[in-house]
Parts: sequence; structure tokens; C-alpha cells
Amino acid sequence: SAITVNLSEIIRPPSPPFNLTARVVSGWVNLTWMPPIHDGGVPIVKYVVYRGESGSSLKPVGETEWTFYLDDMRGREGVFVYAVLAVNAANKSNVSSPLEVQLSGVPSPPVVVECFLSPSFLHARWLPPEYEGAAPVSRYNVAIYADADFKYELFNYTTPTNRTNLNLTLPSHTPIFAGMEYYIVVYAVNRYGVSPPSEPYQTIAEEGFAIIFFRAEREETPDGSWRVRVTWGLSDPSRVSELHLYKYRSGEEYDLQEDSIQLSPFSAYYIDGDVKPGCAYYYRLEVTLDDGRTFTRESNIVTIPHMRPRQIIILVVIVISVIVGISAIAIALFLSMRKVPGRRVWGGYPPPPSAVAPEFQIGGAERGRGPPRWSEE
Repeated sequence: SAITVNLSEIIRPPSPPFNLTARVVSGWVNLTWMPPIHDGGVPIVKYVVYRGESGSSLKPVGETEWTFYLDDMRGREGVFVYAVLAVNAANKSNVSSPLEVQLSGVPSPPVVVECFLSPSFLHARWLPPEYEGAAPVSRYNVAIYADADFKYELFNYTTPTNRTNLNLTLPSHTPIFAGMEYYIVVYAVNRYGVSPPSEPYQTIAEEGFAIIFFRAEREETPDGSWRVRVTWGLSDPSRVSELHLYKYRSGEEYDLQEDSIQLSPFSAYYIDGDVKPGCAYYYRLEVTLDDGRTFTRESNIVTIPHMRPRQIIILVVIVISVIVGISAIAIALFLSMRKVPGRRVWGGYPPPPSAVAPEFQIGGAERGRGPPRWSEE
């Protein structure tokens, strides 16, 4: 007699996926999650993604075999709820814990991390928005306020690109006075509008010259080696008469002469390729102005990683190849200089006629008369 087996009664349902997260990039919602702790005894075959405007209105929007899903929400705004469930050969799990995602056409605020202000100059650096909105960020607005409530705007500038730093000479009529407190605010802009303001960066305007920033960062080259890029910014480079960069490693000091440094109007950099794996370096910038005053500033410490196993293997192979090559050349020279019994040989070939002793010439042949002949013993 036939036996009917219900797989759904034998195979248990999996546990729900967990740790559902979302990242929004240009209107796309990138969902990721962790697979179920228990798969019910058989492999998971797919995941079903749900979306709704609330937890009670969830509807399936897609399926995937992977633990991530990309949902196209370009042009849509508001709060949306996501959840996901797992399916094995016969059963499906409960839905995961719901996740709320805020969608907006405009970006989230940038974060200002560095600023220098004087009556004639502004330097600012910021981090891009964590969420850039329904379209990429195209530019930034940078504003100077006299108060933290953004009531008295003293200056506003729109960057031509989406670069996240600004070095700008202020117009002479800008009401910035040394010693007074100001607030720097940055807004991100895309084609849907302007972001909320960043947290105001509080700073006091400084008089005269200053080293705005000075930092060192390691970089990996295409061949796998390391170098250090040292960068700095000066508030008024036209007043600099001498500029020295000093390099320190394990207490040793190296003077990097100023003629090797490349300058631009408001910033400069030096690329140091003479660094060793496993060593720590830091740098000191010394700037002398035309009036004789000197300003100095030290960088952060940069540690160069040790050589990777692959680099060590390549180096060993190169060394062995060089040794083998030199050995092969030495052996070849040795064999070419050996003597052949019964014949005098130079370099593996018979000697020229002029080198043959008279006793080896037949019949008293004279030089230049008849072909040369050699006797063999």
C-alpha cells in the first residue's frame, strides 16, 4: 500500500532572520540581514522581503537567495517599514523584527571636522552626508553665523563641486573680527533640495598668519609598497620666506629641504617614499615669515605596516633568481676557459695564427703565406 508523507510535518520551519539593517544611497534602499540560527534541518532556499508604510501593512516586494536586497525607492519620501522571512524546502519562518527606514529626497546634514577663520581667510573641512538623498550630492553651501541659532548670517558661499573642503579668501567687506566667536555651518545640496544644517562648528577668528592644518597619511602604491603623504595649509603663503619639513623615526631626524616641496596657493604636500616597513614616523613643519617670525607644528604619528607574506615570497623569489643567474654565468665562464686535451684553446675556440708558437707550425710556414695549420698531439 502507498504511504503518503507530508514534508511540512517532518521538516521544521526555520527561525526568522535577524539583525536587519538598511542603508539608503541615492534613493536605493540596501537591506542586509543575518541568516536564521536554525534552518529547520534543511538548507534555506530563499528569502522574502516585505515593505509597508506601517508594521500592519507589510506586503512582499521581492525574493532573493542572498542575505541582501536592493529596493528601488527613488523619488519616494516618508517612513517605510521593512521585514524579511526565510523559506526552506517545506516551511517558512516568521518575519524578522521590523525596521523603519526614513526616506527623503534631500541629503542628511554633513559633519564639519576642521575649521580656521581669520578676517581675510576661511578654511573648512567636513564629512559628506551619511545619507545623500534621492540623488547624489552636487555641491555644498558654507555659511558663517554670528550666533548658534543661525539668525545673523555674515557670509555664504556655494562650492562649485562636491569636494568636502574649502580654502577661500574672504571679501574685504566681510564683518569678521579677530578674537570674536563665530559659527561655521555646512549644507549639502542635490537636485531635490538642501539638507538640514550641520552641527555648528564654533571657532574664534585669529589675526595674522597661521598653520591651518598639518597631517600625515600613509598610502599604498600600486606595487604594494608604502609611502607617506604629508599635507598642510597656510593662511597666507605669500608671506612665507622659508619652509622646512622635518622627519622623525626612532629618534632620528631628517631634514627634508624646502626645494623638494611642492606648494600651491593655500596648501602644500610632500610625498615621502623613503619609509621602512614596521617603523613609525612623524613630521614637523617649520615656517619662517618675511618678518622673521617662525611657526612650527607637528603631525600625527604614522606607522608603516610590516611586509605581507606575499611580498616576502616575491622578495625571496627575486633573491633566489639573482643568485641562480649569477651562478649560471660563473659556471658558463668556467666551462669556457677549460683546456681541451691535445689542443690549445682560448675561450673555447682555436687561437689566431699569430698566437701559435713556431714549433706548432708545419713545414716552417711563414706568416701571411698560405693558410695557417695546427698540429694535434
